[in-house]
Amino acid sequence: MLPYIAPGINPQQAAQYNHNTNKLAIWSMAAAFVFAPVGIILGFVALAQMSTRPQPGRGLAITGIALGFFFIVVQIVVLVLFWAWLSNTAEMYK
Repeated sequence: MLPYIAPGINPQQAAQYNHNTNKLAIWSMAAAFVFAPVGIILGFVALAQMSTRPQPGRGLAITGIALGFFFIVVQIVVLVLFWAWLSNTAEMYK
């Protein structure tokens, strides 16, 4: 059975195409949940790698970057709210 070749790709390009998903893109998305800055960095490195060689995983890398920034914003909001609550509580017991 012949392998599937996407429309618009000639057989020479298909032979060079790597069907393995970029590992850094996968790690980017996973790391964004644990330590957001690492997820962002890995996402950008994965996008840079995929710009030089055709490889699936662009969506995973972009998702890792977006999740990393999202979790950083959430952490900042939580810290600001905690700080406001803490300063309000400290004033109550003066």
